[in-house]
Amino acid sequence: MQDVAITLYYGREQENAKALQAAFKEGYSSLRTWPLESDEQLHTLIAARTAMFANYVAHSLPADGAKEYLDKWCAELEQYLNQYG
Repeated sequence: MQDVAITLYYGREQENAKALQAAFKEGYSSLRTWPLESDEQLHTLIAARTAMFANYVAHSLPADGAKEYLDKWCAELEQYLNQYG
């Protein structure tokens, strides 16, 4: 599951993200059973990846360098919590 979520994490900001996700799922499912039970499960794993990166950036970059990333990722996590929280 985690490998699928990480792959989709990196494509989520592409203009054609939905089409890429559908194509990935179709290709994956042609070889193996799709491991995710729901969109919520996928979004939870993506939110966990986002939180991990936010923590890394908060501890690795100077505050002025981290702010842009943290603002963006906090907004994404807030959106996740509003949808599933």
